[in-house]
Amino acid sequence: MKIMIVIFPEVEELDFVGPYEVFSFLSKVGEDVSVYTVSQDGKAVRCANGLKVEPDYSFADAPQAHWLVIPGGQGRHREMHNPAMLDFVRQAANHAEIIASVCTGAFILANAGLLQKGRATTYHLALEELQKLKPELDVTGNRMERQGNVYMAAGVSAGIDLALQLCDKIKPGLGRQVAEKIEYAPVQVQSPAPQVSSVMGQMCLGLEHFLQQSPHKLGTMDSGELSKRLQAKEPPLVLDVREKEELPGGYIKGAMHIPLRSLPQEAKRLPGDREREIVTVCRSGARSAYAALYLRALGYRNIYNLEYGMLGWQQEGLPVERP
Repeated sequence: MKIMIVIFPEVEELDFVGPYEVFSFLSKVGEDVSVYTVSQDGKAVRCANGLKVEPDYSFADAPQAHWLVIPGGQGRHREMHNPAMLDFVRQAANHAEIIASVCTGAFILANAGLLQKGRATTYHLALEELQKLKPELDVTGNRMERQGNVYMAAGVSAGIDLALQLCDKIKPGLGRQVAEKIEYAPVQVQSPAPQVSSVMGQMCLGLEHFLQQSPHKLGTMDSGELSKRLQAKEPPLVLDVREKEELPGGYIKGAMHIPLRSLPQEAKRLPGDREREIVTVCRSGARSAYAALYLRALGYRNIYNLEYGMLGWQQEGLPVERP
């Protein structure tokens, strides 16, 4: 798999170096991934803080990529109006499975016509500017947003979190594996509640190792698929494992609520039928992955973790209930 990162004069260093580090580490954990940089003329680029980078390719000779990453920085003021940049990004996007922006790279995607009506994000000091540029967007300021196969990260360091999240597109759990290798703890924003106790975490890591030998594999489910299945005659049970304080932000109608920390004590509330399809949910998909592992250890066979959690659900504009 090939990942292309487009750079330009006055690009913000961490916007692209962070994702570059994450994606480059994939080859060190056994994945067949190559990461390369591209600039308009292929010549050395001086970044926003003075770092000089020799790109691997120019627009003229860059190979097609599976993933396309557009960083931001002061240079985006010029590049978002640069016909050569916008044409190249459009052409590269036509062949890419995933398109991502970091920080003010969202402006380049916007002017290239790659952002449609829906939620978007960018650097916090540029939110109002992006909203004025594209009034049809719902510019949220969240750390990450998504429109179909287009992913956006907010300012600078958020690109690392997005890159780790995208690693899970290759294989579930790969992002966490890379994060551990680079000794990085992804940022959890707007989530004051405790994530998972150290005891529960150690227990689930042990369960994960054990369950790798199981013929019944854990799966993930995206928001669109869950929405469809909830309309079925026998819908899955949605198990929301967030803290009570998080529910006012919205929850899926009909969901059973058991905080992750209370799951061992309240597991008796779960269906007795071990074949019942259950989808675990939290804010972003991390805590619910632990819950899914725990349910598998209890003998439940049809367990899915909601991809990107309630963040993904609400980013897709799907309905929520509130207390």
